[in-house]
Amino acid sequence: MSQWFGKKDASPSSPAPGGTSFADRLQPSEVADYSPIPEVIAPIWPSDTSVDISIYVSPSVVIPSFKSSDSVLVLDEKNFTIGNYSDTREIDTTIKVPKQVQNNGTLFAHFFLARTGHQLHPAAKDYDSADAVHFLRPLNQYLPKKKAKKLKNLLATSEEDKEEEEDSTPNVWTASYYHPNFTLSIIPDSGSQRLDQMHSAVRQYVQLERTGARDISGKNGWYYPIAFLNTFWQLKTHMTELNSTVETVPLRITLNNMANWKFSILTSIDEGSKQSARQAAYGGPVPGGGDGTEWEMVKEILLDTNIYLLGTTGVVTILHMIFETLAFKSDIVSVPIAKHVHVDAC
Repeated sequence: MSQWFGKKDASPSSPAPGGTSFADRLQPSEVADYSPIPEVIAPIWPSDTSVDISIYVSPSVVIPSFKSSDSVLVLDEKNFTIGNYSDTREIDTTIKVPKQVQNNGTLFAHFFLARTGHQLHPAAKDYDSADAVHFLRPLNQYLPKKKAKKLKNLLATSEEDKEEEEDSTPNVWTASYYHPNFTLSIIPDSGSQRLDQMHSAVRQYVQLERTGARDISGKNGWYYPIAFLNTFWQLKTHMTELNSTVETVPLRITLNNMANWKFSILTSIDEGSKQSARQAAYGGPVPGGGDGTEWEMVKEILLDTNIYLLGTTGVVTILHMIFETLAFKSDIVSVPIAKHVHVDAC
């Protein structure tokens, strides 16, 4: 339950299970029994920390310079409070698609997150990994796409009309898709976690403390606040395929806090559905026999249908099932009674 709902800790420091606070951390060379992979990890900053966040968009994985022409600053927010669920910020802009991305490249978002007042960029002289972290996430997705087969119109009168102008190769390949809406959610109440027991979908968003510091036991460490780039509600029908004709795209980013239990559910479902879609596209076995698009259909219903209509439909469906059960039960009970009355009459 603690993995789903987390543990709220507003203390000035975040002690590891051994009781060592991050301020009293030990470096790898200072620990006799050092474990390269920590067993238990605790938050490096208190849950009410105020942070500065900057996001740069670039076609390269190399950390961009703040003055580089290859990167574009799309978000620069100050004094964002971790754990303040009423603190929600939004930006709306337009970015130019680089040539590399038009040619099936990847568009990366570089995230710079630091405690308010501390240096953001790792190349700065006064940069300290204890107060700041950098990581990157792709903004576009490579989704499987099936090529259409050639079909023949048997009712056509001429041979030229029998073939439709469609791709004749039935192979499967991936195409680059982009969705303009992104939500960056900070997870404030994740608490202490056992690294080996975390779900793989959740663990991919965990950033361990950069220096490899440990507590006095040498087996436990710390991690930075979890920043979740939420793509759960991104539907393929709302995406744009990035190719040579797409030169600019809109970008809308929402910055907020998200509860740990909701984050765990969304990441688990999203990663499972994407994995099923990939396996189905390449002809692999899919658990349950689906093709990975079931959740896509469910999300379309939730997004495109009025919530009151969905609620009314659910209530009516439940009532219909109850009445059907009562009617079926009444039919079963009435049959032996009718036979008994017939025998007495004879």
